[in-house]
Amino acid sequence: MDLDNANFLLENLIGRMERDGDAKRWKLEGSISSMEMDVLQTILETLAAAPIESPSSTATEAIPEKAEVVVDTKEQAEDETPIPESADKVDDQKIKLDTTALSFDSPQNPDVTLCLDFGTAMSKAAASRGIEDEFLELKLGEQAKQDGIAYPVFSSVFISDSGMVYFGQESVKQSMIANIAKTVRFDSLKQEITLGRTDASLDKQLVNDKFNPSNLKITKACLITIYLAYLTDLACSSLEEQHGVSRYVKRRYALPVFQESHSRWVKQQLELLLSRAQILADTFHDQWHEGIELSKINDAYQQLLKLDKLPDYLIGDSVLEPIAAASSRIQRDEGAARELVMIVDVGAGTTDFALFLVSQDAEKEVFKAFLIPDTVKGVRQAGDAIDNALRIAILENSHIDSKSSQFDLINSNLQRYIRSYKETLFDTGTLHYTIADDSEGNINLNDFLNREQVKKFESLLEATFLKILQSVDSSYLDYFQNLPIKVVLTGGGATLPMIQGLGNGLVKFDSYSISRQMATLVPDWVIDNYPYFEDEYPQLAVALGGACSELPEQGPSFAKFYGVGGKTDQWQVEKFQ
Repeated sequence: MDLDNANFLLENLIGRMERDGDAKRWKLEGSISSMEMDVLQTILETLAAAPIESPSSTATEAIPEKAEVVVDTKEQAEDETPIPESADKVDDQKIKLDTTALSFDSPQNPDVTLCLDFGTAMSKAAASRGIEDEFLELKLGEQAKQDGIAYPVFSSVFISDSGMVYFGQESVKQSMIANIAKTVRFDSLKQEITLGRTDASLDKQLVNDKFNPSNLKITKACLITIYLAYLTDLACSSLEEQHGVSRYVKRRYALPVFQESHSRWVKQQLELLLSRAQILADTFHDQWHEGIELSKINDAYQQLLKLDKLPDYLIGDSVLEPIAAASSRIQRDEGAARELVMIVDVGAGTTDFALFLVSQDAEKEVFKAFLIPDTVKGVRQAGDAIDNALRIAILENSHIDSKSSQFDLINSNLQRYIRSYKETLFDTGTLHYTIADDSEGNINLNDFLNREQVKKFESLLEATFLKILQSVDSSYLDYFQNLPIKVVLTGGGATLPMIQGLGNGLVKFDSYSISRQMATLVPDWVIDNYPYFEDEYPQLAVALGGACSELPEQGPSFAKFYGVGGKTDQWQVEKFQ
């Protein structure tokens, strides 16, 4: 058992003791758990195996270095004052930036397109080569030395008490053995952009102390950039090592659906951070697995801020996640079709919808996707909502009240395991769990799906689907009312039962009764040409679509539909006046 973890549990054990009459004796009511017994044995073994160091030497070693961070103090909370760096250390830089990316003025290998899909729970990347879109296999998970996960990587960062920064699956492992009551793993980096403050640059927002237990204050921009550098290095190294392609290829990046004003801010921030990320990716190339000192990251980042230019020539346009999903899916379906297609992309943090009017004919190499006005909608709930519902279900099932002395310990521990618990529950139909106080319990999938919080999430999704159809002009609905709407589900949450339900049944409103037809989870072109993508396709759909040399032709969106002309590639539509 990790000593930091043991220390906390020992403190908890001592906290349950009461004085027994006089001040020299103590008593403990009830029994102690097996974890607490492990703590006592761990400490006993440690004391027996190692000499006790003098307090003076231990204290000296525990003092971390401090470094300057540039922030606007008006934007800080009172407990987030940055620690200034002493003048004699300003020039004492530990890291030399690798600025090879600045040697070029334009992307290398112009026939290759890379797409980075920075996700809330998992991040992915894909690349294609040539106008025929030969997809290049990018095994980011293997590149990151993850166990049993080939393509996506965990979107997680963990800063230890000693000031080491861990990434991806390694951050999950390290957080499991850390002091679970004091240090929290940063699992939702993307949400700092999608749901965070937009009134100030991320360079002016400090990382909360619960995520950063060290004395070195860093900005959210620094932490997100170093994760994006990790993602960038994995993708570029895979291109370079597996396919002989330069690290410096042009890339798109996927975005959830936002309001226009928020979207502008997000694009501005991401384009800047992705440009910076390439230099940090080169600087810390292949150092991620063992962890990197926070002081080195901060030092590199401070140097980065002083550069006169960045490799922004690498950063191409953003692509909306439902548009990218449509690109990887309906653009490559075989046969000819004229139909309405609803894309539902389900991540961990958001569920994005978009309704398309699609015309395609594979033989004539025709594909057009007309985005119907006002049908791109985002719901700020997705897989994380199910995680939270399961966490609450376990606490209630185990009769753990928020006022309990052990609530913080148990709740914090649950948050670290909840995603793997969810996978077990949905894969097997039953979850057997053990919480931090050593008590056990079971959750049945059917019972869980009938919980109020889960039903509310399901109702929200159905209401969003209905709202989109109600916003569509009747000219579309009248023409297609006898044809089912094809529902394409993508994203890591595509197989969840409440998401699957969106692909079936009738949607009724006014005089309309519109049927839904769920598309197969994995399209034929993947099974036939890229069978190694088959198991992971729902998670890779956005990255694959975003990497296509040409995205679906989106143009123009019309409020009214006036029928179809004689040719598959000509839609006779008129703009609403």
